[in-house]
Amino acid sequence: MYLPLPPENWNIDRLTEERTAAVTAFGFTERQACFLVEVMTHSGVFVERQYCAFAGITHGQKPRDFLRRLVERGYARPILTGAVHRGRLFHLQGRPHTRNTTKRLLTTRSCENARERAAPFAARESCC
Repeated sequence: MYLPLPPENWNIDRLTEERTAAVTAFGFTERQACFLVEVMTHSGVFVERQYCAFAGITHGQKPRDFLRRLVERGYARPILTGAVHRGRLFHLQGRPHTRNTTKRLLTTRSCENARERAAPFAARESCC
């Protein structure tokens, strides 16, 4: 298998800086933007304590304000996973972020793709 050569000036640090600058343009601080870029690059899902650990802050008003603002602006949606006050997952879903960070970073997946990925598992369950 032959892979194409990367561009001569390609640099992951430069790419991360460009993505962070694009997210900062939406009114987030640099610390918040760096965290959002990390989340968008990987899974698109996070919990509050991950933000606190990333930012080096304790649970309190700042993280709550940040998460509330994400949800109110429609950039994320909370997912309740269990008992009340036992934590929530946040799923980033804002299309403007993904457009401005070069490519869609897989923060949102279409239902069709999810069905396609789940089809082999569903077939296994029905035969047993």
